[in-house]
Amino acid sequence: MEVSIRQEVETDINQVELVIKSAFKLVQISDQTEHLLVNRIRGSSYFIPDLSLVAVVDNKLVGHILLSKISIKNEQQTFDSLALAPVSVHPGFQKQNIGSTLILSAHKIAKDLGFSSVILIGHEDYYPRFGYQPCSKFN
Repeated sequence: MEVSIRQEVETDINQVELVIKSAFKLVQISDQTEHLLVNRIRGSSYFIPDLSLVAVVDNKLVGHILLSKISIKNEQQTFDSLALAPVSVHPGFQKQNIGSTLILSAHKIAKDLGFSSVILIGHEDYYPRFGYQPCSKFN
């Protein structure tokens, strides 16, 4: 199976929404509104088109990832970062490294754009393989 990753285009939006809905349909911790989050981010100043990616297999859109701009503030400084939300793979294509390929592709593009960090709220057993660490490690 050959997977291609490319930037989302406007004609993908309806199919992306269907993929997101199907990917989260049976996830117990989901409120089933991930697609609405993606739509809100697309319409905001935090949206970076280069970081809204789709996975395509045999001309069928089967996955999506979105990284959006955020600001992190502490007592001394504010710096730009990215938030990953969400990564979605159609259930019929899960467990075939499509999600991993989307994440690694998004990380590479983010780095090329000059970003040095990405945060997320996600499954604690899945994301560490990509370098994510709990915030509690930094307290």
